Amino acid sequence: MPLMKKRALDYFDEYLSKIKHSHNIQIILFYDPGYFSTDIIDAFREMNAMVINARICNNAYETVKKNHRKNSIMCIFEFTVETIFPKDKSNFRYIEKNHTSAALTTLELPRYNLTQVQVTETLERWLKDSPFEHLKIADSFFEKLEMKKNPYSLKFITGKQEVFYKLTVEDISPIMEISGPLEIGDIRFAPAAELYYGGNQINGSLLCNRGALSILPFRSINRDEKDLYENILYAGKMLKDDSVLLTIQAGTIISIESENSYVEKVFNDILFSHYAFTSIVEVGIGLSTTSFPLIYNWGATSNEASLGMHLGIGADPTNANNTTTKMHFDFICPQVQIMVNDQLFYNNIEPSTAPRLN
Repeated sequence: MPLMKKRALDYFDEYLSKIKHSHNIQIILFYDPGYFSTDIIDAFREMNAMVINARICNNAYETVKKNHRKNSIMCIFEFTVETIFPKDKSNFRYIEKNHTSAALTTLELPRYNLTQVQVTETLERWLKDSPFEHLKIADSFFEKLEMKKNPYSLKFITGKQEVFYKLTVEDISPIMEISGPLEIGDIRFAPAAELYYGGNQINGSLLCNRGALSILPFRSINRDEKDLYENILYAGKMLKDDSVLLTIQAGTIISIESENSYVEKVFNDILFSHYAFTSIVEVGIGLSTTSFPLIYNWGATSNEASLGMHLGIGADPTNANNTTTKMHFDFICPQVQIMVNDQLFYNNIEPSTAPRLN
């Protein structure tokens, strides 16, 4: 059996085992043809999954409703370039509420210049990952967080060449968790492995060094937005070799600087092109040991789950209709030390040091 197929079968056996009534699970895969190897498709078919070509599926909602087995729990996987559950997944919510217990996982793929190797690499990293390992890391975080609640303190230390910067979050607002095996009613972006804070009590400076940008549009990209999308992808590639320093006050980016004047100009042009691009909507902590900031120079949405922290700006994932832009992107910072209530949680400041969790 090919390696990819074996990983897929092993992974889904573990991934689905914790869902209620797991003896009666119905798996549905919507996929874009041309980007998926036969090993991947065969792996789903060997799990008795319904495999559907998204490009010839006129109505995903009706397809799911029509093919639902009575009393089954649906696990729907949408691995497509353009979402087939429109209107911010409201059609899926209707399925879950009115017809069956269901869960939806979407794997965001690039809108332009998609290659099969990108798809295979993204899937392979996800399939090698363990939702149970994500839970273990998250539990360690919350143990430290519980030591002080009013308010708790998060500190993100970044820097290089003995010059360090500190970004702090001090608040009583909850830290949200997306990790562990799939739960009924979930709508997740694979690999679903992060903790995040969505308030505005964020102050200090952050050096994004040897990092990347991940990008997630919340709607189909029109002609005017295509240039912005490509500019963000282009800027993100610069962070592989260059760094940027963000200064933040009360959840707003006040300035962005770089030792490379060209990099600084590119990022300033993007961030100050729309008011939403200076507003931080998410301070995230990645939990995935198999994700990395870049996949073949591409800032995949799933990359934000890589160990370290990420800073989300633009459209708010919890309320994408709040701004005129539907573009969300994250500064991914793998070289960071994370302190939770002054207890060490994660440390990867030195380039030569492998990620260490505490």
